[in-house]
Amino acid sequence: MTYSQQLASYKAANLTVQKTRQLVMLYDAIISYLQQAKVAIEEKRINDRYNLLVKAGNIISGLNLSLDYAKGGEISHMLGNYYFAIDLRIMGLNRSNSLSDCDGIIAEVKMMRDAWDKIDQELSLPIGAPKAAERVKAEEEKEKTAADFSA
Repeated sequence: MTYSQQLASYKAANLTVQKTRQLVMLYDAIISYLQQAKVAIEEKRINDRYNLLVKAGNIISGLNLSLDYAKGGEISHMLGNYYFAIDLRIMGLNRSNSLSDCDGIIAEVKMMRDAWDKIDQELSLPIGAPKAAERVKAEEEKEKTAADFSA
């Protein structure tokens, strides 16, 4: 795929894909690059490891640079600190080649990805549909009512 094709795909996705879904997709790419880098570390393919970690780091940097500190307030600062720390740890993998460090970074990025995925799913629900917390509470109340009737 040429650069102009990639740019056209990006522009189309930017217009049609919800922002939270775009974040999930970016996190998926980071995770994929980190997993590939882990394999490259195991196989001692240093050049591949470097290139894959640079790709993951570039996405993290892009996420960090896209933060709007004026509108996002405290959350933007927290995300900025998170992105900065993850980026430093990714760069550190180029020195350490530590598989356990790589696993740790992957786990943390997956946690953040899953959080954004949950937010995306909540935002994708039709208007008036119960949110996850409301569904859990309603389910608990049903179970309690059922238990009351059976007693």
